[in-house]
Amino acid sequence: MAKLYELRGAIEGLAARLAAAAQPDLTALQATVDAMRKSAIAGSFDGLLDSDLRFHLELCKISGNTYLLEHARRILLPFFAFVRMRVAASGQETSAWDKDLEAHQRIILLLREGEGEVAELYVKKAMARFSKTAYDNWRSVSHMARDMARQSHYTGRGWGGHWPGGRGCVSSPAILLCIVGNCTSVSEKTEPEWTSSMAST
Repeated sequence: MAKLYELRGAIEGLAARLAAAAQPDLTALQATVDAMRKSAIAGSFDGLLDSDLRFHLELCKISGNTYLLEHARRILLPFFAFVRMRVAASGQETSAWDKDLEAHQRIILLLREGEGEVAELYVKKAMARFSKTAYDNWRSVSHMARDMARQSHYTGRGWGGHWPGGRGCVSSPAILLCIVGNCTSVSEKTEPEWTSSMAST
């Protein structure tokens, strides 16, 4: 997971530097942050995640580098589907994302000021912080999952073993790797459609 955030930092950091130099219209990017705030206030994780995904894709889009956007989609679509599943399992509140939300606004400010190198460095540091926040939040979920597995007499480690009905189940990191490995087959779907379909599987 930490390595994925590291990769995101490299890709989205470059996107931020290119966007700061190009000085594109930031209206759509700001709209995603505004939508994130509204969803956070309403306690809607679905809305928050949809808007968060759009922010990061828009950031890569306004960089002007289509190859960068293509690679970002290959990473972000399955990544956010995975996050959605983890959030659904954990019952997290949107307040856990408040600090991260303001980091998105800071990125926009740096882009407006044309601070490309600073923006790139900030994005990389923000990704490292996002990674730690996710790890801290999901570690507690893993503990809860183990307790549930024991109580239900599942076998194996973590989410290993079997679901009722005999269907095999693998650990969350393995799920993410499987999703990433097959992301090219779903990358043409729209983001909300794809993440919603993943959430229902």
